[in-house]
Amino acid sequence: MIVREYIDSSGLDINDVDLVSMPMPDMLVALENNAIDTAIMLDPFTTFAIKRGIGEVLIRGSDVVPGIQQAFLLYSNNLANENHELGQKFMNGYYKTNSWLRKSLVTEEGRKEIADIYQKYIPSRNKAIYEEIALSVAVEDLSINVDGQYGLLWQIDKLKERGLLRGDPEIKNQVDSSFISGFNNHSNVSGDVNE
Repeated sequence: MIVREYIDSSGLDINDVDLVSMPMPDMLVALENNAIDTAIMLDPFTTFAIKRGIGEVLIRGSDVVPGIQQAFLLYSNNLANENHELGQKFMNGYYKTNSWLRKSLVTEEGRKEIADIYQKYIPSRNKAIYEEIALSVAVEDLSINVDGQYGLLWQIDKLKERGLLRGDPEIKNQVDSSFISGFNNHSNVSGDVNE
């Protein structure tokens, strides 16, 4: 979706481009061997490409489609309905962790602490990579972009236009924001992230 928007905004036609799907690790090899000219990839692969001198950032997806809803949490029916209290406790923890990450990512000390945590649970041969790569965080209030610019409804319309989605998933009926409704004022969540 991001690639298509970039192509459309650049004045090219989709028929001017040969789109190839491949796993991100294979993109590194393809770039190195000049088998492809561009790639849309996530970190750590973007950082690997830059460090190896086989690519550079042309534009970030967040610049092409700012605010696009790319991910969200899904609860089982049990957690959402039958065990709502546990669902809320999980969301409170997620909120605190996201808030901590957002603050920690902007300082050298915070990046080092995050790298230590990643290294403990997802060991890398090069721990320093965790200080360099882009790490995803949610928006501050954990809100879900349903009908805003590049929101879920926009994405559904684009998928329908391209014949990739039939029917109407009625997304507004599927999004339950009750677990995040109080996070705008931050008063219903307190405590240390390590609690």
